[in-house]
Amino acid sequence: MEREAAFLRLSFASLSIEKAAQRYLTAREGIEIGSPKACIRSSHALGLLTPKQAEVAFEMAKDRNDIVRTYKAAIAERIRRRLPRYAKLLRIWLDAIDKAARAA
Repeated sequence: MEREAAFLRLSFASLSIEKAAQRYLTAREGIEIGSPKACIRSSHALGLLTPKQAEVAFEMAKDRNDIVRTYKAAIAERIRRRLPRYAKLLRIWLDAIDKAARAA
């Protein structure tokens, strides 16, 4: 039960930060985004994410989809082990969006 709650928090947090990035990209940069991957690519292109952070963000998006589409114990355990890395990435991404928005 605890693992599933963590997965729900990951899904909610990652979608929320992607939406914040989309709003920033549209309002400040004039870039319309239609998918999580496009949001990650644009965030990377504008320096909100480093190449390594973008790589982790793509991995997180894939894992989020895996959580929703299939449930297998091995996949769930792999994703559970990655949760701390994803939490750190989400904080960094949100801070970068906030910093860029304040600078504009």
